[in-house]
Amino acid sequence: QGRNPLELTAADCMTSPPVTVTPEASLSECCDILEAKQIRRVPVVDHTGRCIGMVSQADIARHAPKHEAAEVLKQVSQPSVGASAIAP
Repeated sequence: QGRNPLELTAADCMTSPPVTVTPEASLSECCDILEAKQIRRVPVVDHTGRCIGMVSQADIARHAPKHEAAEVLKQVSQPSVGASAIAP
């Protein structure tokens, strides 16, 4: 903190261990993770741990019914009552 961001490396700023989901995870599970961890996207990893894609807030909103998209984004953007106990 207080350091010049142009002098930082990815290792200085990364989340470790990474928060990931498998391809079988439901969008509901993805929403729960985004909300609890207060992140905007989550990598999707295969059984070997290789990243095969990402699920973002925008992806979730695109797949939600139009009348629910705003509420979905609001839910994953704000910490839940229990999120502080879950998030590191």
